Parts: sequence; structure tokens; C-alpha cells
Amino acid sequence: MGTLLHEGSEFLHETNERPECMKNTNHKYLCWLAGIKGIGRVKKYALLRAAGEASLFSMLEESRLFSMEEEAGTLSTEEAGHFSLEAAENGRDPGLAARIIYTSSEKELRFLWGEAAAKTGDARKEWQALLNARRQEPDRIEEDMERAGISFISALEKGFPGKLKEIPDPPFGIYYKGSMPFEEEPSAAIIGARLASGYGREQARRFGRRIGARGIAVISGMARGIDGIAQKAALDAGGKSYAVLGCGVDICYPEENRDLYERLQQQGGILSEYPPGMQPIAKLFPPRNRIISGLSDLVLVIEARKRSGTLITVDMALEQGREVYALPGRVSDALSDGCNRLIRQGAGPATCPEDILEFFFGTGSEEERESIKKQDMGRPDENREWEDSHGVVDSEKTSSESLDRRILHLLSLEDEKHIERILEEIRKLDSPGESEKSEDSISLPELVSCLMRLKIDGRVEESSAGYYRKI
Repeated sequence: MGTLLHEGSEFLHETNERPECMKNTNHKYLCWLAGIKGIGRVKKYALLRAAGEASLFSMLEESRLFSMEEEAGTLSTEEAGHFSLEAAENGRDPGLAARIIYTSSEKELRFLWGEAAAKTGDARKEWQALLNARRQEPDRIEEDMERAGISFISALEKGFPGKLKEIPDPPFGIYYKGSMPFEEEPSAAIIGARLASGYGREQARRFGRRIGARGIAVISGMARGIDGIAQKAALDAGGKSYAVLGCGVDICYPEENRDLYERLQQQGGILSEYPPGMQPIAKLFPPRNRIISGLSDLVLVIEARKRSGTLITVDMALEQGREVYALPGRVSDALSDGCNRLIRQGAGPATCPEDILEFFFGTGSEEERESIKKQDMGRPDENREWEDSHGVVDSEKTSSESLDRRILHLLSLEDEKHIERILEEIRKLDSPGESEKSEDSISLPELVSCLMRLKIDGRVEESSAGYYRKI
């Protein structure tokens, strides 16, 4: 190999501690290698292994797994991951191996490529992708990322989340905006249906709010529906949340969650194993789910159909040894089929946020548990105040505030009501002593106007024409 290999070898034998400038200099080559499209993480690990065997990681030559005599091409994803951890933990600089891959002559690179055993995917296309990538400038890549507020850490470097190191197929590295989860930070993934019901949305808020308020980071995918709702609730409660995307971290997907995307960078982070600029395509989302579960101590499923993509994350969580909880639902509700089945198969039933908090903090006294449970039943304060008055409507019941309370009192999260039935029940409430409903209490146009206002405020939804429910 070339002079660089020799110099790198001497440097690493002299000391295990590298100057900060050398760390920064070599880091950009790992970032360059991570961003090469067309080469999978297993091949990238194998290339680094080959560079390491050449001169950098001489301590690995005594290992059976990485000996030069071992048949080429047998590295599994898990074994390649162990290579990175062993090298990093023993003070070696994996960035220097990436630097060799970038700066070697084509002849030297062919030698490394052969040692990396090009047996994965289309070897010819991968080789061409590597050659094309060497035309890029690592300095320019690093500068562009800095301008965009994007950071990168590889699985080979200190500071990479320990929880991800333990999973069977750790990512080569993580790009992020904001911050990465702290190692000792308790975390729970909250996942579920994108087209969630009113019941599911309310429970996502309830669990996200309570979990976030207790200092447990909420991990999810920032998707529409359960994911985004739970993450927003955690942030509203002053907690932290981290979103793992199926695209580059510089792309907000879906765009409707732009506000959440910006807030996460202040109260948590946006994470992805895919390089900046990678567009969201369907095949990228299932792999990212292993990172959501991998970063979490526990996975909570709020709503899921029988054949839901959410259950892919559950399978990965079980493979990783994570605890799984599910929100029970009505047996007649298709959106609860997946959750109810998970509970039958042994998942913990999450009947209230305290079921999740008990996993992290243990069980408090029964009185304390019941007190917290009552405080967190998910009803808006104005509804509770109105209901606690035993159905007595204040003297200004013709005001919009009073009408709002009466409508919300009559609606539920689970069942929808037709507007004519709502009108009838409000009139009965206004005149409880009369045998017939009062026609003077409220008109249909007034009711329609109030329902439209509540709908705009996000407190009710029109599930179908003329049918309303609380959210």
C-alpha cells in the first residue's frame, strides 16, 4: 500500500489519543463514505475492515473473524458492526481507514475492494459508485452540512447511541439536526395509524403529554396521525422528542408537520441514516423503523390495523429485546385489531399513562396512582368543570362559551352523533322539566355555527356528512 498507509500505521502505534484536529480531519472521510449511494452499509464496513487489516487495526489480525486467512466475503451485518465497535473502543481511528479508501490510488483501491469481497448486490455498479464518489470533495460535503445545520456520527465513533450498537443491524451512521438522545435518557416509542380515529388521536395526546412531562423522551417517525400527535404533545408538556425519518434530515416529510419539524430541533432532534437530499420513498421507511425501536426502551402502539406497517416496528422491537405495550380498543373497531391481537400475544395493555410510567419508575402507592389517573383522563378543563356541576348550565347558556360546553358534553371520542340528535339533546338539557323539548333554547343555524367553530379549533370533527364526534 502507499505512503499514507505507512504513516497512518506509525501514528496509531505511537498513541491511542488523537489530537482534536486529526479527529476532525478524518471525520469528514467517514461522512463521505456514509453518503455514497449505491453501496450498502455491510460493504462499507467491509471496506473499512479491509483498510484496517492492511495496516491500521493490526490488533484485529489476531482475531479469527478478521484474520487475513479467513475466506473473503463472509462478514454478516452483525459481524461488521462488531468490527466497528471493537476498533473504536480500542482507540483506533476509523476515520483514517475511510481516508485511505478515499486517497488510495486506483490500484490500491482495487486491492481493498478485493479484500472486502464484493459479493453483495451488483458488484460492478457498486465499484462504479465508489469510483464516482471519489470525485467528490469531503471538505465540501462537510461545509454544506454545516451550513444546513446537519451533523453526522458514525457507528465507529464515540458518542454513537449505545442502544443502537446493540441491535442486530446497526446503521453505518446517523445524520441529525438538533441533538442526539442522551445515553442514559429514558425513551419510549409511540407509534400507530396515520389515519387514526378520534379515540386514537386523543389517547396519543394523553400518553405523549404525560410521558413527556415525566422526562421520558418520545421517539417516533413524525408521520401524520399518531406519531406526530404524540410527539407534539410531549413537546407541549415541556418534554423531549426525537423523530427518525425515512428520508434525509433536511427534508420535512410530511410537509404538514413543518411546525413540529422545527420544534423538534429545539426540544430534541431529527435523525436519519440516509444522507441529506435523500427523498422519501416507500422502501426506505421499513428499515428506519428498526432505529425507532432501537433507540427506545419501550414501544407503545396506540392504534394499528390487523395488517399494519406499525406491526413491522413491533417485530423489530421484539427482535431487539424491547418491551411492547398496546392500547386496548373495541373489538368492533378495525383500527384496534392490531393492538388487541398484540395484547392477546403477550404485549402489556396500556390502559393509562401510568402503566408506562410504572415500567420506568416502578409502582407508587395505590392512592397516588389513582389520583394521577383521575387528573389525566384526557378531558378538557372546561368539560370537566361543566360535568362536575351535575349538568347545571350557567345563566348565560345562550353565550357561545356555554353552548360549546354543552356540545362537548354531549359528544364522545368513540361515537359520532348526527346534528339533529345533538340539537334534540341540547334542547332537552335546556328544559329538563318539560315533557317536550324547548324550541326557544337554540336554533339549528346557531348549532351549525358553533360546530363549525369547534371544528376549526380542532375540538370536534365531522367524521361524515352531518355526523360529529369529539377529538
